[in-house]
Amino acid sequence: MNVYRPRVRAIAKPVSLDELPERVVIVDTETTGLQRTARLVEVAAVLIERGKVIETWSTLVDPQMRIPWEVTRIHQITDAMVRGAPDARHAIDALRERVQDTPVVMHNASFDLRILAQESLRLGIDPPMSRALCTMKLARETFVGLASYRLSYLAYTLALVQTVSHRAQADAMVTAQLYERIVRTKREAQPGYVAG
Repeated sequence: MNVYRPRVRAIAKPVSLDELPERVVIVDTETTGLQRTARLVEVAAVLIERGKVIETWSTLVDPQMRIPWEVTRIHQITDAMVRGAPDARHAIDALRERVQDTPVVMHNASFDLRILAQESLRLGIDPPMSRALCTMKLARETFVGLASYRLSYLAYTLALVQTVSHRAQADAMVTAQLYERIVRTKREAQPGYVAG
């Protein structure tokens, strides 16, 4: 089976403070697996402006297939939970409406962008976005030398508040905190910075 590889771009290096917008939408997804044919089971968006959460949104998504038990063990999303949830088309349309032209930020953006693009292609619709700032890449540039740049490790190392992991809304909230920490760290590293 030929699998379309959409043109998506996770952006990070090198990024100056001026290139980090103050108003962004953090997006996260949960899926049926890591393979290229994986389907959405949850998507979330968190709009932040100058470090403050303005709006949160999330939805479970019916993947119209069984969720492998190995994957359910990771994100705790079961077949029963997604039964009757919106399908991928409705979830992607709702995400597109929330994102509009606001810059998007994701952790491990290449994965989430690919999943959203693959689902969109399968449905014959345009992806909700084709590029995003990647906090994984930004963290590698900003916090050099850490043992890992996985979201859970960064949350632990940087003392970010994490209620649960591998759920779209919770991971989007942690990614929002991480993005703000990256912005603050870059700001504080500027010559002549004075804490205010």
